[in-house]
Amino acid sequence: MLRVAIHSENASLRLSVQRALLGAVSPNLYGACADLRDDLVVLTWYVAAFMPADEREDLQAAATEVIADYPEGYDIDERFVEVADPSMPLRTTGAWTFLRRGFRTIDT
Repeated sequence: MLRVAIHSENASLRLSVQRALLGAVSPNLYGACADLRDDLVVLTWYVAAFMPADEREDLQAAATEVIADYPEGYDIDERFVEVADPSMPLRTTGAWTFLRRGFRTIDT
């Protein structure tokens, strides 16, 4: 039963992130990972090094929508990873919720 509960929590987190990203994905977002660590939601955005501030703000707004799906007491940790070389694989940090076509990943 615990395995089902954990799977359900992870699926809910992935769906929450995907919903929050609707309308917020620009060509400068290469990928997004989400992870739930106890009462901490960790979002990792893989972005172009030159991503404009307004596009970063869109992702921060998406993160606000995600944490709003969780009860009081949960916190969020947002990480922006600037990708200098798009030909290199992106490191997996949780579950992929978005990955732009043509990018490769590597498990950590």
